[in-house]
Amino acid sequence: TLETLPMHVVYTLACSGAVLALVCRAAFVAPAPTALALGAALLLGDFLSSLIHWATDNYGDINTPLVGTVCAAFQGHHKAPWTITYRSFYNNVHKIAKTALPAVALGAACLPPVGAAFFAATLYTQVLAQELHRWSHCLPAQLAPWQLALQNSRLVLSRRTHLLHHAQPFDAHYAILLGVANPIPFYRWLEARVYAATGVEANCWREEKGGDDVRARALARSGAPAR
Repeated sequence: TLETLPMHVVYTLACSGAVLALVCRAAFVAPAPTALALGAALLLGDFLSSLIHWATDNYGDINTPLVGTVCAAFQGHHKAPWTITYRSFYNNVHKIAKTALPAVALGAACLPPVGAAFFAATLYTQVLAQELHRWSHCLPAQLAPWQLALQNSRLVLSRRTHLLHHAQPFDAHYAILLGVANPIPFYRWLEARVYAATGVEANCWREEKGGDDVRARALARSGAPAR
């Protein structure tokens, strides 16, 4: 549903508030380490957004246990990418916030202040990534001036960068937080390793336009034999 429900707001605000409280606590105790931890969380979060996006784009389906709806959402997004722009902030991110909240609480209980802040911030980057993903599909007229300024400064994922992903065979530019993880030459090798171990081909290998080339590059890069 595209409707924003009260529980969407509750989960999102609860997660956001918990993360903010942990960051403020850590900053009060150790300002410089906390700043470094937040910077590291952003970079790690960008890589994690890329890894999750790659995995759900290329493997699984609606019937996959635990993550089937996520796989179906990312794969279906290629067919109708504009629908994400119809969602409010709360509707768009509440599922991630709901999933992250127990982990944030566990980190708060088990880790020292800076460690808890780093862990919580890393989880929260995936909330931010989903919203920045939405921004990247919005027309300029749909965004506020400050949102456009962030995109144009390349401090967050830009519309131009993400649109490079939305061309067959959907084999690159997976990062949806900052986009800095996109150049990492990792996924063709990983796809070949999955194929060698399981016989399962990545979805980008099977795309009508460009899929054969991605498959050939992956197998050549890794040295894995074709089946």
